[in-house]
Amino acid sequence: MLEYNSTLISKRGGDSLYMRAMADYSADASSPLPAQGELSFARGDVLFVDSTIHAGRVGVWHAWQLDAYGNCTGKHGILPSIARYAVLSLRTFYN
Repeated sequence: MLEYNSTLISKRGGDSLYMRAMADYSADASSPLPAQGELSFARGDVLFVDSTIHAGRVGVWHAWQLDAYGNCTGKHGILPSIARYAVLSLRTFYN
């Protein structure tokens, strides 16, 4: 499905997994993540998370967006982990 350089993979941290987005996520200036390289996606998009501890930071994942056939679209970037996203959502709700 996706082809990677095995040397590069061995240097990445954390686990890898596939996930379907349950909500929209838009990279913006108010995000606590570094704006450069952040990945935006829509509800229903399928992502391949190749690092659940991106650059040694807990709560920050690196993912690739996949098309309807499971092929990499070439779009990739960082996003908050599920737990971090929940906390950010609650903060937005109560502010």
